[in-house]
Amino acid sequence: MRKIAVLSSFMEAHHIDKIKETAARCGFTADFYADDRLPKDQCADYEVLYGMPGPSLLKYMTSLKWFCTPSAGVEPY
Repeated sequence: MRKIAVLSSFMEAHHIDKIKETAARCGFTADFYADDRLPKDQCADYEVLYGMPGPSLLKYMTSLKWFCTPSAGVEPY
């Protein structure tokens, strides 16, 4: 199954439920991580990334097709 990594500490349960529900309808599973705590050895598993990881993590995301940030200020990327 296709995978989404969601990096965020501020989401409430209803946000998480809605993301999981929508992801499933589109053929994805969503995994949630606090801030930039995505393990390097799992980075290549994700096609979609929502959040603001440390810029150095992006080089490990070899399957990444869409990178979405929750805010402006993406100069480091």
